[in-house]
Amino acid sequence: MTFTSHTTLYLPLITVRVLHGHWLDEGQTAFAGLSAAQQQVKLLHYDFSSLMSVQPDAETAEIMKRKGMILRQNQIGFWLLCKAKSDGSPAGELLSGDSFRFWLMPRNSFWLLASDLPAEGLPLINGVPAYYSLNNLNSQTFPFLGLSQDGFVGPGDRIDQQQSSFAPGPAGAFARLEFQVGNSTHPFGLLDNQNKLRHTPETGFEIRFRPRTSTWKYHKNGSIQYQSLQQLPLTQGKIDPVVTNNGSLRLPNPALSQLVSDDQNPSQMISHIYLQTS
Repeated sequence: MTFTSHTTLYLPLITVRVLHGHWLDEGQTAFAGLSAAQQQVKLLHYDFSSLMSVQPDAETAEIMKRKGMILRQNQIGFWLLCKAKSDGSPAGELLSGDSFRFWLMPRNSFWLLASDLPAEGLPLINGVPAYYSLNNLNSQTFPFLGLSQDGFVGPGDRIDQQQSSFAPGPAGAFARLEFQVGNSTHPFGLLDNQNKLRHTPETGFEIRFRPRTSTWKYHKNGSIQYQSLQQLPLTQGKIDPVVTNNGSLRLPNPALSQLVSDDQNPSQMISHIYLQTS
């Protein structure tokens, strides 16, 4: 009796890295400005899957089921895996007009607070909060997914009441990511001119979020003793803030829970830090 073993090959159709400066920047040095070795250390302690979940919309979920595709989150983003041939081409047919849509759903209540985005949240569409919409074929600069050339999500990516032709997202949705197969000549398309899967884990898409900034005010004995001379990023990498014209002092960095809006300038944020009284 002869037994034949069949192994199914899966390769990434879509690879996305989601990088947030609050967790990855080193103080005032952005993640992109760190050395390769420093970046690797930062990524070892970064866990995107604990910050956000990735959910396909109903149509994408049906396509995935029909084509045997697998969605996998990882520490720095996610993959959509499809069945592939040994030459790197998809095992099933993919048409240029095919689209795959995913919702980013925050798991961490501090995600928006940690992001350099409107602190009051997004406006409502039919009573449901708006969302950021990113599309691979509308992107400007590879590998960044979105309208900005530096990869940071910003106001230009926002969907609000003035663009009401877009359907509201599910409750709690932060962003909608849409990936169209496109034609082989489009640099952001999912297949190359030989009909092979284009985006490996090393050449996938990237989404970036800047950390929130605030003015740091240090209270002691009932009054403000020090105040940062500029808005500073809130990151897990420590900063010795410049609070006097004579230079910086080693003072504790604020937590996200210490953020409040500036009553005099609602678009700005303040972090209040209370030092031990003497």
